[in-house]
Amino acid sequence: MKRLRVATDRGSLELLVSRGEFESAAVGFALGLPTGVGPGALAGPVEFAGQRAWFKAGPLAGRARLRHGLARVCAGAPPPRAREALNHHWLMARLFQVPAPLAAGWFGGSFPRLQFLVSAFVEAEPLAQRLGQLPPTDPNRRAWLAELAREAARMHALHFVHRDLYLRNVLVGPTELPRRLWFIDAWRGGERLQLRGPAYDLACLFFEAASLCSAGELREWLGLYAEERSAQGAPMNPERLFAAATRARAALCARARREPGRWRLDLPLRQDFDFAAAAR
Repeated sequence: MKRLRVATDRGSLELLVSRGEFESAAVGFALGLPTGVGPGALAGPVEFAGQRAWFKAGPLAGRARLRHGLARVCAGAPPPRAREALNHHWLMARLFQVPAPLAAGWFGGSFPRLQFLVSAFVEAEPLAQRLGQLPPTDPNRRAWLAELAREAARMHALHFVHRDLYLRNVLVGPTELPRRLWFIDAWRGGERLQLRGPAYDLACLFFEAASLCSAGELREWLGLYAEERSAQGAPMNPERLFAAATRARAALCARARREPGRWRLDLPLRQDFDFAAAAR
């Protein structure tokens, strides 16, 4: 993605654009954002450079601004929405299905105070929602879960860790497409050394999947994941990976119990899930 800096009457604007013809649209879009955006207050479909798009914008303040500012100063890390655009661009280049990032930007220089992302619009629904609607006998479920297992394994074989790979961040698209799943919100992780590895992604996926899927579906998913890791030349150590994923999921469940307001859950969580036992 092309990077540029623009001086405006609202201060320096730093941009990422996927194509040069999006530059003026991105600047105009950024200048049109209200300064008093609340957390999560701006998100939805928009018209961008003559096409339908999806956007989200929000401020960085307090600890969040300090944390992301220090990450930028010390490690050159862009703010979350720009990082999401770069990660999605990386995934697209390796044929993962993600909404194409069109533009991202922020005001505030090294300590960003307002950020945004514009992506191509995708007609799709969260996988968690679709799994909750269909019975275990529906053939779509098996196709979705098989695709998810193979794509998650391919992602990990390429040393990319999503770090927010909950079922709400996997979308199901129209049936006529060769592939049905879209990955979104990949801003926390990336293709680099991570404090959290593939085990954490599995914990996120099975955070709800342990309740939404049957024992047979879970066993088949883990088997397909292991097969694809080997096919990609990156075989896993099941004992080590499953033990780490079980611990990570237990920690997520503990957080959900402590902070119920932060988790969008429509079903009771299975608390005693063990990956090794589920794979047998």
